[in-house]
Amino acid sequence: MDESMPKKEPDRFAPLAANIGSPRVVTDIARAIAENRRELDELLDLQKIALKRHSTLAEPQKDVIEKATEQPSPQPEPAPVRGLDGTMGSLVEVYKADSRSGFNSASHATRGNYNSILKRIADDYSERRLADLQEKDIRQFHDKWKAGGAAAMAYSLITMLRMMFAFGMNKLEDRECARLSTVLHHMKFERLKSRLERLTKQHVLAFREKAHALGFRSIALAQAIQFECALRQRDVLGEWIPQSEVNGPVYVLRGKAWIRGLRWEEIDNDRVLHRGDFHLDLKLSPMVMDELNAQYPGGLPKEGAMIMAEGTKMPWVPFEFRRRWRQIAEAAGIPNTIQNRDSRPLKSGRAVKKDSEQVLH
Repeated sequence: MDESMPKKEPDRFAPLAANIGSPRVVTDIARAIAENRRELDELLDLQKIALKRHSTLAEPQKDVIEKATEQPSPQPEPAPVRGLDGTMGSLVEVYKADSRSGFNSASHATRGNYNSILKRIADDYSERRLADLQEKDIRQFHDKWKAGGAAAMAYSLITMLRMMFAFGMNKLEDRECARLSTVLHHMKFERLKSRLERLTKQHVLAFREKAHALGFRSIALAQAIQFECALRQRDVLGEWIPQSEVNGPVYVLRGKAWIRGLRWEEIDNDRVLHRGDFHLDLKLSPMVMDELNAQYPGGLPKEGAMIMAEGTKMPWVPFEFRRRWRQIAEAAGIPNTIQNRDSRPLKSGRAVKKDSEQVLH
């Protein structure tokens, strides 16, 4: 190889592209751009000297030279991307923006809950530097959040800190996040007491009777399924998410699409509910069968959402379902301390968790 040939410049793009998942790459790209601009300026200065010395030789190649030195048309500056700058606020922003975080892998409804929790953390401690935080500081955070009887909120906020620090440690490879994740791992906080209130069979029987009397047979069916099949409200009703996040939705309401709720297509002729690897024989659920036989004596529908609101003929919006459920419950004499989420039976002081949750959620 000719030793006089200049060595090829190292490829800056490949390592930057390979590291695109890290917030640090923002600074690395800015540094590479600055270096490229400096080299370009140096080359343009060198070119001027060369043209003065070799103007006669350069004349036949004028078009090539002009094309090579042509300045690109100005492009709008991209919106700044904020990386992890060592503060709690920046960690919140990166956690929400990074596709690898638990925030972005959560369902739409869960992201809404996470958003409110993350906002509270940012509002309270956005400027706190991660390197300055110690166990006593996190304990103070918890005590402040817990004040005024907000134990559940405090527990949720601490859980979110655990999630963010673990994300920073595992995905961002941040030293301070790794340290704080370890600190939190060894900290103990008072666990929330499990709700002991539960709907009884007598409650559900009274509720179903009153729901039919008030013209809400869809809610009677939903309640029977929740109680006897141990499914959560979201498993049965589904949820409404932005239409832009769904391809080909069946139901659309005010820019939102319905997903994940029970559908008639999932029930076969033997009254077995199928969803993925989850199979549930509805014939073993007498109240569910009573509702199905009473509401659909000529046979079950072939397709569509199982639980449709009487007024709109669309799947229920969860908030409105809960409002109507409360009205029916009060009319049926069910105490205000019992909620629709208390439908699943207790086992050893905790709600029964069936394998179905692993598939339906």
